[in-house]
Amino acid sequence: MKVRPRTSSHQLSGLQVLSCVYFFIFLFLATHEVSIEDSVKLCSTLLLDVLTGGLLWVLLSKKSEYSVFEFFGVGVALGTSINTVAQLTLRTTAFGSIFNIYFGLLVIALFILRRNKNLTKPTITKTDPILLFGLLTISLAMICGDRYNIWPGAIILALFYFIFKKTCEKKDFLSTNSLFAFLFICVAIFVALFATSMIENILFGPRTTISYIGGWDGFVIEANRKSLMNFGPFDNILLSNTKYAYYWFHDAWSGSFTQRARVGDWIVTTQFGFIVSAVASLSLLTHIIIRYVNRSTHVILVLWLVASLSLIGSPSNILYLGNFSQVISILWICWILFLLNEYSNSRESLHLWFLIFAGTLLVMTKITAAVPVICGVLFVACLSIIINHKRGDVVKIMFFSVLITVTSLFSYVIFIKPAPAQRARYSDFSFQINNSVFGISSGLILVNLLSVVAPISAVAALLFKSKQRPTLLMVLLCSISALSLILSISMKFNGDSPNTYLLIPFVICFALVAGIEISRSLEDDSQAIYPAYSSAKRLIIGGGIGVGFICGILSTFYLHYWNFSIALIPIRTIGVTIFPLVVALIMALVLILINHFGKTKFNAQLFLAITLVASMSGSFVAHSLRIPLKQYIFAKNNWDSETQKVELKYSQLNTALQFVKVNSSSIDVIASNSTTDQGLIAAVTGVRNFATSYLPNFWGGVSDRYIHQSKFGRDGSFAEYNSLRQGCVTWFYLDKTEPGVYPRIWQPFAEIKYEDEFGAVLRMSDLVKLPSNC
Repeated sequence: MKVRPRTSSHQLSGLQVLSCVYFFIFLFLATHEVSIEDSVKLCSTLLLDVLTGGLLWVLLSKKSEYSVFEFFGVGVALGTSINTVAQLTLRTTAFGSIFNIYFGLLVIALFILRRNKNLTKPTITKTDPILLFGLLTISLAMICGDRYNIWPGAIILALFYFIFKKTCEKKDFLSTNSLFAFLFICVAIFVALFATSMIENILFGPRTTISYIGGWDGFVIEANRKSLMNFGPFDNILLSNTKYAYYWFHDAWSGSFTQRARVGDWIVTTQFGFIVSAVASLSLLTHIIIRYVNRSTHVILVLWLVASLSLIGSPSNILYLGNFSQVISILWICWILFLLNEYSNSRESLHLWFLIFAGTLLVMTKITAAVPVICGVLFVACLSIIINHKRGDVVKIMFFSVLITVTSLFSYVIFIKPAPAQRARYSDFSFQINNSVFGISSGLILVNLLSVVAPISAVAALLFKSKQRPTLLMVLLCSISALSLILSISMKFNGDSPNTYLLIPFVICFALVAGIEISRSLEDDSQAIYPAYSSAKRLIIGGGIGVGFICGILSTFYLHYWNFSIALIPIRTIGVTIFPLVVALIMALVLILINHFGKTKFNAQLFLAITLVASMSGSFVAHSLRIPLKQYIFAKNNWDSETQKVELKYSQLNTALQFVKVNSSSIDVIASNSTTDQGLIAAVTGVRNFATSYLPNFWGGVSDRYIHQSKFGRDGSFAEYNSLRQGCVTWFYLDKTEPGVYPRIWQPFAEIKYEDEFGAVLRMSDLVKLPSNC
C-alpha cells in the first residue's frame, strides 16, 4: 500500500497539544472524586515519565521529526515501563521510589547535550487541532463502554468538535489562529467533563473513590499492587493467591505509579490508569493511521472504529474497566503495533529490540492477549522465508521473531508459571470450537461465525481488489487479527474471560485494517466517480454508515433485552444476530440494481464493507447501555437485582482493617472467614492475604486454605489453628455476618484486639511457631 503524504493544516504546537492532553487528564480526575492535590501529583509524575520516555526515544531513534502523538504515546509506554521495572528491582532500597526523578533528569541532560552538539535538531511537528479534538473525544467515548454515565460528556465534546470544524470551514482567519483553537478545545473539555460530573451527581448522588471500585477485581488489584511493591514477585504467600501467579505486571505498574506520585488507594486502579491508557494508546494508533490516511476526518473515524469495534451481542470493547490487566495490556499492544509500523517504514533493528521489551511486558500483563500478537509476528517471519523478500530483511525478521518468542517463554517460566500445587483450573483449556467469545450467542456456532466472517470478507475483498501491494504492517496486522480470532474460537477454557482476552488483538488489528482500507477505497472511489454523482455518493456512504450503525445498536440491544428478560429463544437470537448482515446485503443488492439500470458506477462492494463494519461499532453503543437496561427490566418485573454492595462492605470493614494496617508489620499474614470481603481485607491493610474469599474451589491445589480459615471462624479448633500457622498467618479477621459464627472464647489460639458489631480482629498466639519460610 502506498503511504500518502498528509495535506492538512498543522496549527497547534507540540506544547499546546500536550497542554490540552494534560488538562483533559487532570480535569477528568478532578471531576471524578480525585482531590486537586492528588490530580496535580499524578499529572506531574506522568509529565516526568513522558519526558523521560519521549526524550529517550528521540535520543535512540535519531529522527529529525516527531509527531506529538508519537512523543506522548511512546513517552507513556516507555517511561512508565522503565520506571516500573527499576522501582520493582530497587524496591528494598531508599533509591527505588525516587529513581524516576534522577533517571528523568539524566535523560533530559543527555538530550540537551546532544541537541547542542548536533546541527540537525529534532523537532515536533505541528498538529491539526481537528485530530486532537477527535482523539480526546474518542478517548472519552472509549471509556463509555463500561461507564455509560460518561456518554453525556463524550456527546458534548463531539458537539463542540462539529461546531469547531464548521466554524473553521466558514471563517478562514480562525483556521489559522492556533490560540483560538487551543482555547476552544480547553473550554470544550471543561464544559464536557463538568457537565458529566453534574449529571453523575444527579443520577447517583454524592460519590467517593470507593464508588468506582469494580468489585472483586478492583480489590484484588489494589491488594496485589501493594504486595508486589512490598514483597516482590517471588513471595511464597502471594504465589498461592488468586490470579497473581499468572500475570502481574499491571499490578506492579499501578503500585509503582502510586508510590512515585504518593497518592491514595484506588486512584490509579480505578481512575487514572484507564484514562492514561486510552489517550496514550489512541495517540500511538493516530501516529500509525496518519501515515496511511490523508483526511483528518477519516483518521478520526478509524480511531472511532478501533475504540468501538464489538461483536454483535458480545462485550468485546477493548477497554474493560473491571480488569486492570486488560487496560494496561491495550497500551502494550498499541506500542507493539507502533514499533511494527516504524520497522516496516525504516527497517531499523532498534524498533525490533524495543519490540522484544514490549512483547515481554505484554506477556507479563495479559498472557492470553500476548499469544496471538507474538505468534502473528512469528508467522509473518516464517512466511517471509517462503515468499520473495530481500535476504537481509528475512534474516533480521526471523532472528528477532525467534528472540521475542524465546524471551516471552523465558519470562513466563520464571515470573508467571505457578507450581503444580498452586495451579488454578481457570487456565486449563482444550482445543475445541466454542461460542463463548460471542457473548449472547445465537446457539448456532455457524450463525455467529457468519456475523463475524461477513465484515471480514467484505474488507478482505477490498484488499484483494486493491492494485497496490500491501505494506509489511498490513501483513502483520492481518496475521495477528486472524490468529487472534482463530484461537479465541478454537480454545475452550473453564471460564469465558480468556476467550475475550484472546480476541483483543483481533479487535484492534482488524479495526485498523478495515478503517485504513475503507478510507483508501473511498479516496480512490472519489477520484474515479463522475462529478455529477459525487453528492449522491456521499449520501449513499453516509446512509450505509447510519443504517449499519443503527442495525448494530438494535441487534445487540434486543439480545441484551431478551437475555435480561429470560426470553432468549433460538428463532429470536438467530434472526437478530444476522439482522445487520441481511439489511446490508439487501441494500448492496439495491445499489447493484441501480448501477445496472441507471448506468451508474456506485461501489456496492465498498458500501457493503462500510455498512457491516459500522454495525460492529453500533453494537458497542448498545452494549454500553446494558446496565441501565437491566435495571429497567428488573424494576419493571419486580425482580431483585444482584448488585455489588462495595461501599456497604467497605464501611463495615474499614475501621477494623485500619486497626490492622496500623498495628501490622511486613512479615504479617492475614486470614478471614469472610466470603463477602471480595479481597477488601488485603486491599485496605496491605497485609499479605492467606486466601481470598473468591470461588474457593476454583484454585486447585490451594483450595484447602479456604476450608481451614472458614472452619477456624466457626469452631476455632487446634487443627485449623495449626493449619493457619503453617501458612504463616498472624492475624485473623472474624466476620460476624457469616453463618455459624457465635460468641466464644478464643484463647489459647488467639486474642481479640479489636471488635465491633460487624466483626473482630484476632491476633494469633505463638502456641505454634511460624515456619522458617515465613
